[in-house]
Amino acid sequence: MRVSPWYESARWIWVPDYDDTSPEGKICLFRRAFELAAGQHEPCILKVSADTRYELHVNDVRVSVGPCKSYPGRWYYETLNIQPFLRQGPNVISVRVLRFSDKHAGSLSLMRTSLPGLIVHCDVQGQQLHTNATWQAAQDTSVTMANRRDWNYALGPPFMVLDESVDGRKQYLNWRAPSSITETARWAQATVVSMRSMMMPILEPWKLVERPIPPMEEKEGCFDGVVCCSDPSMLASWTKLIQEDAAFTLPALTTAWVEFETKQYTTAYLSLQCAAGAGSRVEILCSECYEAPMPRAGPGVQRVKGDRRDHKRGKLYGPLNSYITHDGANVYEPFWFNAFRFIRLQVAVSDKPLQIQSFRLRTTYYPLAAKTDIATSAPGVEAMYGTSVETLRNCMHETYEDCPFYEQNQFLMDSRLQMLFTYQLSRDDRLARKTMHEFYASRRDDGLLQAQFPSPGTTVNIPVFSLFFVAMVHDHMLYFHDESLIKQYLGTIDGILAYFERLLIDQADGKGLVGHFEDPDDWAFVDWVAEWNVGPPLHGMATPPAYHTCPAATIYSLLYAWALQLAAELSRYVRRYDTATEYQSRATSLIEAVNEHCFDTEQSFYTDGPQHDSYSQHCQVFAILTGAIKGQQAMDLMLRTSNAVADHGKANAPASGTSGPPKIPKCSYAMSFYVFRAARMTGLYEELWAQHVAPWGEMLADSLVTFAESESMVRSDCHGWSAVPIYEVVAELFGVKPRLDGSLQSSTVVKLVELEREIRQRRVVPVKEMQGPPVMVQEQA
Repeated sequence: MRVSPWYESARWIWVPDYDDTSPEGKICLFRRAFELAAGQHEPCILKVSADTRYELHVNDVRVSVGPCKSYPGRWYYETLNIQPFLRQGPNVISVRVLRFSDKHAGSLSLMRTSLPGLIVHCDVQGQQLHTNATWQAAQDTSVTMANRRDWNYALGPPFMVLDESVDGRKQYLNWRAPSSITETARWAQATVVSMRSMMMPILEPWKLVERPIPPMEEKEGCFDGVVCCSDPSMLASWTKLIQEDAAFTLPALTTAWVEFETKQYTTAYLSLQCAAGAGSRVEILCSECYEAPMPRAGPGVQRVKGDRRDHKRGKLYGPLNSYITHDGANVYEPFWFNAFRFIRLQVAVSDKPLQIQSFRLRTTYYPLAAKTDIATSAPGVEAMYGTSVETLRNCMHETYEDCPFYEQNQFLMDSRLQMLFTYQLSRDDRLARKTMHEFYASRRDDGLLQAQFPSPGTTVNIPVFSLFFVAMVHDHMLYFHDESLIKQYLGTIDGILAYFERLLIDQADGKGLVGHFEDPDDWAFVDWVAEWNVGPPLHGMATPPAYHTCPAATIYSLLYAWALQLAAELSRYVRRYDTATEYQSRATSLIEAVNEHCFDTEQSFYTDGPQHDSYSQHCQVFAILTGAIKGQQAMDLMLRTSNAVADHGKANAPASGTSGPPKIPKCSYAMSFYVFRAARMTGLYEELWAQHVAPWGEMLADSLVTFAESESMVRSDCHGWSAVPIYEVVAELFGVKPRLDGSLQSSTVVKLVELEREIRQRRVVPVKEMQGPPVMVQEQA
């Protein structure tokens, strides 16, 4: 007998007469008042979801936010027990919903469908509180969400557009309280929304599934200090405000500004409380760092960042939330969480004084229970490790994020590294499993996955990112040995590899290499390399120039061969031996083609393309990783490559090896992960450590507290793929990593103190004198 799911009892509802064509986000309000004859002592389960995002309160207590980021075929709902918030007498469930129209780009990290909607299911003491026409609804006209035309394009593309302007004079002030009957009496009855049609086999656009990850962790916090303010005599007042919630008053018709800092980079909800007359204006600007003042707004501005705390010569840039006060007590909390290290608060007081009572934050992150800790007498290593953990943490919420400040998008290449770093810290793979399934669900008809997903629109795809999905599944095999998960995704891996096999060219000057991608809209992105930013915008960026001038660019063949080798191991693990043999054979053929067409015997380097005169660190590294070159020859290539890129950083070239072509393009922070792997494979990890780790030391010297996106693009100061030292410290320096057979390799491989002494001698990052041996990594129970 079929049991009806809960969402057949509740209905999707929305505000009547709603215009769903606005390019900006809009806020809508919903409430359901009810009476309880007695106190509620048993659990009371409520299920809720919305399109696009909701914030649910019970009796003016915030109890849930969501839905967890997803896609329409797996639209998540939250299940919560609201019993602790219920009471005898009047009660109210209230929901604030942010809606982005599917007819515009909106925020690219928030999925939405063709219908706006809210759905709630709850029974309490015989009352059905499910969403239907008995709920009240209203649009919140006090909130104006950002429009792309107002964005400062000098900061890059407007991915988020989640900052807001709120006029408190237009707000419903007590609508979340049970006693707000007068204020909400004129609200309309909600309208039921549905795609269903009589006698038609049409379903709703949302396939509701319970969220697979826990709610985000939220903790009350405060700012750590005042950097500067408009009136030095007010410094003590601003400091007491953030440290003690000590209220103070700004006189009528005055202006003031202050810049606060947090010691650590932070993702948090903000809350400002004040008592005021109507019409005072408060602006909250969130920023990652101080940087050189920009000459103008708009695209094409060269950003310059040095010491991120240099407020005397630098300026703060970032999204701006603004609020206009109403008479009486005011509480302003932006709908979305913000990412920041510094905040500028600017106040213009109306003709009545403004008392600022508190300005606080509530941090929010994925609740990762980190089990791995390190203890070492090498403080430089400890600083890199701790900063990497903070970088990863700030890029983990309901998805893995490339960066929390600018995009909050989940990308394949980024996520592969972030998932691997997560495994070094915890046995919690719930977010990793969710991520793999989401990319699996993004499959295109050509076999590739979407490079960015979930995403509400059809975005430019990056074909090589699909190869990192193979690495994702391979990593999970090593750490968790879940054969069923591997089998679930092997078909997807087959499709990805089949796509690249179709690209093999048959012409004489590149026979057997991966040629150009099928879809001209796809982006041949490899890495953020300054020397590669040539040609038209986007498609000419981060792409080897050889891709535009040769029938094939070497790096794509090497990446494909690398993915084939990983897929062969996956196939052997689940006893698909014939497939494993085929994949290994394909990889061998590719490597032979690369060695035939793309190795410069005169310079002893792999070229970026057949008969091409350019080289890159990327091709040399993946030639080593795929076994295109082995043994002493691989070691010599690694040393020559290290010499050839040494001029790009502050480190000197290693003493060993011979000179190669000057200044060949260098791998970014993210791609440096694979440089470290090639160094380990050639036995040169310790010798090249100081050079390879130098960029992270330089970032610490520039007062970063999280690691940045790349050396060639000084946009994001917190980018998850740059948390590479997590892996290097745990897996390589301390030697704790899994084997293919399921055993755990555990040994202290590298002498940390000696490595730090070498770093200091190379003047990469200043460190204190160190005494005593390193202490082994400890995995806490």
